[in-house]
Amino acid sequence: MIEKISVLFRTSVETKIIEIAIYDGAKQIPIPKLAVLSLSGIHDEKPDDSNTFTLDPPLEIQYGVGVSINVLFSSPSPSTLGEITFTSLGLQLKTV
Repeated sequence: MIEKISVLFRTSVETKIIEIAIYDGAKQIPIPKLAVLSLSGIHDEKPDDSNTFTLDPPLEIQYGVGVSINVLFSSPSPSTLGEITFTSLGLQLKTV
């Protein structure tokens, strides 16, 4: 069972993580607090309040876990490109 998810990342000011989706096999598990996000900045060194989420109740996975991250790139001008760098993704598991 998954208790926490951490996504270590770094973005430019024009870029935001707007959703983190977790899948059990091919089926997305609805998690409302991960569906509407606005995360940006420097959060690539260690877990913190902006990159770590507790799942309550913990998620039971039967087929295999998948994670996708929806990123919004908004640019004030065509010459400015948004950037994101992912350092790692971690799952804290609960043993039973």
